[in-house]
Amino acid sequence: LKGNMTLLGSSQDLDGKWFGTLQQSKNNGEPNTFQYIYSSQFHPEKPQFVFDADNGTNNIPHSIDAIYVNQYFVEFFVNEARIRNDNSMDQELYQE
Repeated sequence: LKGNMTLLGSSQDLDGKWFGTLQQSKNNGEPNTFQYIYSSQFHPEKPQFVFDADNGTNNIPHSIDAIYVNQYFVEFFVNEARIRNDNSMDQELYQE
């Protein structure tokens, strides 16, 4: 993956080991070959909706900054899906 993806974010697990949390595909410079692939190792919706999982020991931040940043990720991923959705459904299949 190192040759195809750019690491955008990392974090440490409970044992202090680093791992990638956010990646984006690389552009190899060839026209029309960029693949819009993103991956994350976290749930950007959690700060807004998960408050008392694990009896309050889940370490999910709920500050206003955490909410704003994670909402940005949610909106970014959804918007990318909208932009890149060039699939069209045949009208006959749609009616079934």
